[in-house]
Amino acid sequence: MKAKDIKRLVRKELKSKFPNWQRLTKREKKFLYNKTVDDVMDIYKEGQFKNVPLHELTNMPDVPPGIIALQDMGKFIDSHNYNLLPITKQSYQRYLRDSELCCIDLLLDDRVLNRLLASPSYTPAMRQVLPAQLFRAKLLKACAMAR
Repeated sequence: MKAKDIKRLVRKELKSKFPNWQRLTKREKKFLYNKTVDDVMDIYKEGQFKNVPLHELTNMPDVPPGIIALQDMGKFIDSHNYNLLPITKQSYQRYLRDSELCCIDLLLDDRVLNRLLASPSYTPAMRQVLPAQLFRAKLLKACAMAR
């Protein structure tokens, strides 16, 4: 974690001091990078490391609010699949010729998808087409087009 913390500090320093980084030559970039690493190493102390969020260490965007964490998603799925008798979904897999599309279709759970995608005002009386059906159609169409 020490190396990642140092990389994070160097990246932050480079972004703040050299906003036109892309316009520099390779030799200038190398010189500035080495100089910045030396400066950060001079001021870096062992006890300075603090708990930094994972998205900042990996240079990824932060998870937007309203997205369920993976730890909570398992509990969410288990709470919606508690029926004693499995309700068979209407499967139209006989129309799918590709084996990969069949595997993707088997991974989708209609009850969970409907719970995640439907708004609270979407009552059973309003349902002619379920959100899971629309999601499945878009996903399979996108997978078929990608080939």
